[in-house]
Amino acid sequence: MIITCLAALMGLLDDTGVTSFEIDTTFKRIAGEMNEWEVVIFFRALQRAVTIARGYVNGASAKFYERLFDEFQAVKLEITGKPIAFKRFVEGGNLIANELRHGSRAGSWGRTFAVQVQ
Repeated sequence: MIITCLAALMGLLDDTGVTSFEIDTTFKRIAGEMNEWEVVIFFRALQRAVTIARGYVNGASAKFYERLFDEFQAVKLEITGKPIAFKRFVEGGNLIANELRHGSRAGSWGRTFAVQVQ
């Protein structure tokens, strides 16, 4: 598992104009067993979708995606000093939604997210 991002782009998750992010693995753009996991936001200031991070993965089980999302949260916290801030879980949070597409196993990350923000 490899997660790549730029600090400035990861920091956009904290922008008050950003209310959701999408995680997508539906388009396989690399050869072999690896697949790309892309995190995209809609950035209102530019009126565009912006890819803020990518993960390169070689697994697809619920447990694997749970670990991947845990790592994504850890990278976000390390880079910005702030957790992923859903309004329901984090005081002052700006995010109200997250969409997981295809193999991302929507239910697998929610358990660990709720535990980490308590």
